[in-house]
Amino acid sequence: MIKNIITKNNFTLKKCSSILENSKICLLGFNDSTKFHYKQLKNYNKNVIIGLDKESNAYNEAQTYGFKENKNLFSIEDGVSNSNIIKFLFNENDIQKYWRKIEPYLYNNDTLYFNNVNIMKFKSTNKVIIPNDTNVVVLNPNYNYNSDCKVKSSSYLIYQNKSNSKDILCSLAFYLDNDYIYETDFDKMFLGNLYQKEIILNKIIFSVLDSTFNKLIEEDYTPLEAYNIVYTKTLDDLNNKNLNALQIDGFDENIKNILENYYDNIYDNYSDFYNNKYSENNETNEFLNIYKDVNVLNKKIIKYKDIFYNYGKYDKSWLKYIS
Repeated sequence: MIKNIITKNNFTLKKCSSILENSKICLLGFNDSTKFHYKQLKNYNKNVIIGLDKESNAYNEAQTYGFKENKNLFSIEDGVSNSNIIKFLFNENDIQKYWRKIEPYLYNNDTLYFNNVNIMKFKSTNKVIIPNDTNVVVLNPNYNYNSDCKVKSSSYLIYQNKSNSKDILCSLAFYLDNDYIYETDFDKMFLGNLYQKEIILNKIIFSVLDSTFNKLIEEDYTPLEAYNIVYTKTLDDLNNKNLNALQIDGFDENIKNILENYYDNIYDNYSDFYNNKYSENNETNEFLNIYKDVNVLNKKIIKYKDIFYNYGKYDKSWLKYIS
């Protein structure tokens, strides 16, 4: 049973307001998540600003969106130094890139908010060393910020507690419209984030491949022909990240782009894993081979090849050629 479940009914918005009454909050990064966090905090009349690198495209984009320089839009250094809650809403690469602009302006009892534990997991490699005199909290939402799901929840973790970190985290969580939050541990949060990416990637690939398989069947390909065109060749191309080779029968450019975007996202964010820089955690490396060796998907297809029995009018003898 999950322990330490906190609901919005026993952690009221009035309590949130009291806890964050004198807080100044800086959002680092500019994306859909930033816009949502900013909107929610302003709805509750919180003192919130955005901190960005003035030389970045994101800074210009924020101004175009309507944020005003030195009013609610500041440099990273000014944003961090003038706040006591800093929300890291950009990715790990940007945190590492801008850490030298952030770390000197972190003060005693500041609260650092993350949405995953990756930056802490690999601190020995990314050289992001968080000061011991700060709170470090992690809130990992189980929903998209633009989602209309009826019940919203997040897992949370108190990574470092200097002062009142749990109350601060809960207040920030319920200002984001969570119905409940529940505590988890470091390893579960780390691996859970990776499993979510696997689910997304597998779902898209299987959906695309199944659709293409059906299309080829409709065009009078035999099941064995369709299987070899769609699954065997395509999964081999994906395994070798040969995405330009995906222009095969039934594979249009839009589908290729979808796969390419998801693969690039995973490889960009977890490229160090594939280079085996973190070999000290063999279990993690073994898990991450799910991404590196996409032929695992092919094995899953073979294991559950009864999905192809839907094509009842065809001779089933072809199935022996893929086992």
